[in-house]
Amino acid sequence: MKTRAHTIRHSNFARRLFDVITDKNFTGDLPVYCWLIEHPEGRFLIDAGYDSRVNNPGYFRQANALERWFSSTQVTTKVKKSEEAVNQLSQIGITPDDIDAVIFTHLHVDHVGDVPKMRNAKFVVNEVELQNNSHAFLLPDWFSPVKVKLQNERVGEFSRTFPLTAAGDMHLVATPGHTKGHCSILLETDQVDILFAGDVVYDTDQLTNNTLSAPNDKKSSMESYRMIKTHGMNRPLIVLPSHDEKSVKSLEQPFDNLVGLPIEVADYACA
Repeated sequence: MKTRAHTIRHSNFARRLFDVITDKNFTGDLPVYCWLIEHPEGRFLIDAGYDSRVNNPGYFRQANALERWFSSTQVTTKVKKSEEAVNQLSQIGITPDDIDAVIFTHLHVDHVGDVPKMRNAKFVVNEVELQNNSHAFLLPDWFSPVKVKLQNERVGEFSRTFPLTAAGDMHLVATPGHTKGHCSILLETDQVDILFAGDVVYDTDQLTNNTLSAPNDKKSSMESYRMIKTHGMNRPLIVLPSHDEKSVKSLEQPFDNLVGLPIEVADYACA
């Protein structure tokens, strides 16, 4: 994406947009991560990645003019068929029917791509996100997710939450900013909490430095940042943004190295 869409310089929307349009520089290739959680209560897939058809010029023909312009000029995609979520899952012997639920952080194009291949799956999304979904045209007519109404029940530092497991160790937590209904998934383990953070930030440097990406609303993003940082001060926390190449390395670090580390060392992503 454009470098000034990845990390903005201005809060004002018009100046932000002008900055992106006039930017001639693109970031390097960014990952688009989905996450599979194998839990005693089932297999949970977080987000559904890109459809390789996104490479085709007509993929956004039903989008509004601003979306069509942005997707064709401000972002470049090169997604291989083998890189689609369902195809990658098949490489480890998992079919869509093996997934107990697909849980969405939000409903942007790079998080819903493989929905059409998972017709029998249970889909879970924050109802606010569904009501404000600008990419609904990409979803099949039969798409009918479980609409979650978040509750005013605190989990750690997160004030609006919904339990995803009977064990109470995995929650959908409100982290708005990138979209109005954006959520993260908080998984609590004995040693460390893991926050599957979607696009709260594009990388953890933005969280550390309080910087924003172009789509993000400043006020709600800063509140989401505050909750994440405060949670990380009280408990070892790994933050996994969907487009941060450091995310996999953060997750691969042995959990034993995280226990009891001060926030400056463990950081918000242990990166």
